[in-house]
Amino acid sequence: MGTTRRRYRNRLVTTADPDHLAEIRELMDAAISSRLVRPVRPMPADSFTTQTGTASLSREFSSVTLRTFDVPLAIPAAQPVITYVASLREPIVAMIGESLDFDAVLDDIAMEVEQAVQAQGSFRATTHMGVFVCR
Repeated sequence: MGTTRRRYRNRLVTTADPDHLAEIRELMDAAISSRLVRPVRPMPADSFTTQTGTASLSREFSSVTLRTFDVPLAIPAAQPVITYVASLREPIVAMIGESLDFDAVLDDIAMEVEQAVQAQGSFRATTHMGVFVCR
């Protein structure tokens, strides 16, 4: 980051909050844990988040300001959620390190999302993002 600071006076750095899309993460955790018949948290916590970014960036910039954006989502069908979770297949399988029927996990998640859509009209999740303004 040191050379970056010399070249640019201002930087925008984006990241997610640890609770970003927690509703989807909870579905993944439950579906994978059910399939493996043991509790599993397949995705590790990010090391650079809205909670940790200020400390990291303050080592390189004299002024660091965080602006947060929480956006509620109303997802009208299971497919967008399934597409998102399917994009995480490789890192999840690598983190678990054992055999997992990922297609069955996707089916389980699709069923949960569809139940929410039928009951509430949509599946609700919230994005929790942040932008650090660094000077």
